[in-house]
Amino acid sequence: MRHLTYRHKQQGAVLIVSLLFLVILTMLGITAMTGTTFEERMAGNARDAAIAHYAAEAALREARDEILLLAKNGRDIHVSVFGTADTATGTCAGRAGLCNSRVHSNDWKTVPPEIPADVDWTSDTSTAKYGKTSGRALPSVSKAPRYISELLCIYLQGGEFARGQLDACRIYRFTAVGWGKNPNTQVTVQEVYIGEEIK
Repeated sequence: MRHLTYRHKQQGAVLIVSLLFLVILTMLGITAMTGTTFEERMAGNARDAAIAHYAAEAALREARDEILLLAKNGRDIHVSVFGTADTATGTCAGRAGLCNSRVHSNDWKTVPPEIPADVDWTSDTSTAKYGKTSGRALPSVSKAPRYISELLCIYLQGGEFARGQLDACRIYRFTAVGWGKNPNTQVTVQEVYIGEEIK
């Protein structure tokens, strides 16, 4: 019996098909790896944003404790510390996070007052650093959060507000900025607190 061979008809089709399958599997693997890396980065960014948010919230709590004189080494907070009650623009410069009292018309109900333009979130003169009065520190953040406390002089019962009427200066607005492990991750939070009448 003779065995016939057809060497001239062997074109390497199996090799070509195998290489195509390898290319497809490689592309699928790269796509899966890229997707996993992207999701991991998203989760890391979300975690860092949460850390920055919690840091800013902690600064808000310290600002309120300072106003309520609950801070460990709290400052003596009173109207004169913030400035005069008839300041129309408000300022934070040189006040370590305590912004001038501000007088507003009835428009405050529809147009909230802007944050003073002279706030420098990297400066100890216009913002307060978290932990300075409480002695606390936050781990896992690139830098300590900072906050400002504004005393808004608004007549709560409606009608016109008389300039210099200090008993209407009882609304505090706290604004805090927190950073995550990455210094580029920044979160700003704000809270309004109605306190007791100040004489």
